[in-house]
Amino acid sequence: GLRFFPDDSPAAGCNDQACSLDACAAPLVAPAPLTEAPAASDPQQKALVDAVNAKSPGGETPMYAALGGAEQWAQSNADEAHRTAVVLVTDGEPTTCNTDVAAIAGLAKAAHDAKGVLTYAIGMPGSNAAQLDQIAAAGGTDKAFLADAGALSAKLIEALTSIQKAQIACTFDMPVASQPGDTVDPGKV
Repeated sequence: GLRFFPDDSPAAGCNDQACSLDACAAPLVAPAPLTEAPAASDPQQKALVDAVNAKSPGGETPMYAALGGAEQWAQSNADEAHRTAVVLVTDGEPTTCNTDVAAIAGLAKAAHDAKGVLTYAIGMPGSNAAQLDQIAAAGGTDKAFLADAGALSAKLIEALTSIQKAQIACTFDMPVASQPGDTVDPGKV
């Protein structure tokens, strides 16, 4: 899915004045599966590309509200069968709402601790690498991806591809013997 900030579409309030986490939790493009087909043939990719092409970045950076809304959405949609991840892409430092980076990172940590939500951070030119590293680490992904101005598109695609290919570990309960005295062979589990 996709949501821009600051932006009042599709829900007013994901901006530098209202700072509404609820508004920021409403995706502009709803999450849906992607295929390997090119964007023109994949309706979800086309919707994402069209949304990005229709926007021009500008305004303040209400990162607390934006990340808080994304984490809220991710937690409410995470379950045993569907692991969720948040990808924060920014070209700036937090400038409005709550600008305390520890509090912003705390949102990522809370979502990770509560529902296993992984939070990735991608820094575009103008962002603060140390701040984004703090958010990524709190969200269980260690370090931010940084895109420099020289190869911006290639670096952004590289970061998104790395996120897509990241292994998400899973755990399974070990079976127990059905009868007293029986054993379970771990090599066959």
